[in-house]
Amino acid sequence: MRPKLIEIDDLHINEDNPRDESQEDEAAAIKILFKNKNEKKLFNLMKSIAEFGFEISERIIVIESGVLNKYLVMDGNRRVTCIKLLNTPELLPIDIENRDRLIKRIKQISKDCNYKPIVAVDCVIYDNSSEESLMKRTIQNKHTGENNGVGRLSWDSKAQYRFKNDDYKNYLVEFLDNILKVERSLSTMERIFSSPDLRTRLGVIVDKKLPEIKLVNSDSEKKIYYILYLIKTKKVTVSDVYYKEDRESFYTKYFIENENWRSLLSEDSPEEVEGPIKPEDGPEEVEGLIKPEDSPEVEGPIKPEDGPEEVKGLVKSEDGPEEVKGPIKPEDGPEEVEGLIKPEDSPEEVKGLVKSEDGPEEVKGPIKPEDGPEEVEGLIMPEDSPEVEGPIKPEDGLEEVEGLVKPEDGPEVEEPVSRQLEEEGGQGDQLILQSTPISQPNPLDNLKQHKPENISYLFQGIVYHGEHPGIKRSLYELHRLRVSTFTLSATYLTRTLLECTLQEYLMKNQLFNEWKKPEKDPSITDLLNYCVSNRSLQNINQNYQRTINVAFGKKDHDELNSITHGKYNLPSPDILWDIERRWRLFVKNMIENLNNHIKLEKI
Repeated sequence: MRPKLIEIDDLHINEDNPRDESQEDEAAAIKILFKNKNEKKLFNLMKSIAEFGFEISERIIVIESGVLNKYLVMDGNRRVTCIKLLNTPELLPIDIENRDRLIKRIKQISKDCNYKPIVAVDCVIYDNSSEESLMKRTIQNKHTGENNGVGRLSWDSKAQYRFKNDDYKNYLVEFLDNILKVERSLSTMERIFSSPDLRTRLGVIVDKKLPEIKLVNSDSEKKIYYILYLIKTKKVTVSDVYYKEDRESFYTKYFIENENWRSLLSEDSPEEVEGPIKPEDGPEEVEGLIKPEDSPEVEGPIKPEDGPEEVKGLVKSEDGPEEVKGPIKPEDGPEEVEGLIKPEDSPEEVKGLVKSEDGPEEVKGPIKPEDGPEEVEGLIMPEDSPEVEGPIKPEDGLEEVEGLVKPEDGPEVEEPVSRQLEEEGGQGDQLILQSTPISQPNPLDNLKQHKPENISYLFQGIVYHGEHPGIKRSLYELHRLRVSTFTLSATYLTRTLLECTLQEYLMKNQLFNEWKKPEKDPSITDLLNYCVSNRSLQNINQNYQRTINVAFGKKDHDELNSITHGKYNLPSPDILWDIERRWRLFVKNMIENLNNHIKLEKI
């Protein structure tokens, strides 16, 4: 490894730039840097170089190309391309789209910035045979994030505001931290405070010139505290308040339909979680979730050392199943199980407590008092609800499952999400629905909201009944893949699922007629670009179009492609989960639409 000043004409743009697919030659490698939204970014870089010169603190990384005194760029391809084109705009490939317009713009940048050609740049030459691993490590640390402190630590928004000496934003940081310190809250709170309607509703007065933020009354402080709590617990992100309609829905959901904001600050308990106690919660978690006012019947918290006798003493005889928190546990004896079954329950209603993962032949019928823990364990599902009129059997189709959900259950009812693999004589893989819907509580009951379902796998619970191999196989494997262990495989599968599902949905619904390249199979980038440019989903569902716009704006396609085609980028489970949360509902609705098409085709 040695530094050297190398002439620009002796530097060769790398055809195997990890940012994109491999190209045939240098001209194609330059051309692909202008694709889609990259054009704007490349021109921004070009303008910066033309105005301020080459950044000498960031040397170009090169290796010898095999030709005497010629070098292949390993890192810095965009910067070298900008300098080459500023020096000679006619170097643009002949077949690039809108070539004349691009050349004209390059010349205009050069003129506006009074650009003087850069003849040579500082480089560092690595020996490709003996120093390859060291070079790759250097490049990886520059481009793949913080890498547990080994890479470059990026500034958060607070650090950026301090560096820029932005008085209002510095004040906003301090103001919010004094209420509740939350990382990554600024962009969301800025969006909220920028809305006059929301400021009025929240009781907030903002003066950016002083700068100063005033809260009208104690309710205003409670509301701001609650919003910060929602951000801290990741229940709210900037996408939830991005548009005006989003902000309306946000305020209605958390401050009109929900009264939790009134008590959270006064109780000074941000650890409180809205939702039921989960079966896996230990004594510490359970104790933290129970408030004295939640249950007048409970005389005190259940302690870990309490036996069945002590627990029984805390529940009054007149308490119905509604007062009993939590499902039947495998260790419950006959007495505990008997207490959960009402005398008036019919065998059908009792069967609602039974799960039959192994098929109907495994279901023994209602729970009998003489059953021991082993028999009870195989029969009980924790998520069972008295709202279900009968058990969902493995052989039930979509029509039977839909028939078990009552209309008054409301939109909060999730589709059945349990899955099991049924292999019969090697006839392929079949995903089977089985679960029990949960009823929507009456808002007048003033009950706590349920916690969201714990998702273990990407796109868990989404079931496809068709034969499209890309959708069918990617869903099947994603539902069995642990993201933290097999992140690269999950990235490939997620990209395949989104690409195949979106294309199939557009085609089945006659929304792909504006595609101008029928000979080309569109990629996820092409599909997102198409949907954004043509607003393909706007008339179908505005939320669908909004999901596409946000995904395109956040560069989901680039994130997936950079791993799929890149040689140095490492996959990130956090990025995958972020993409999954953004796409989940849209993918679910697309799959349901495709399933309906399949049913209609069979009629």
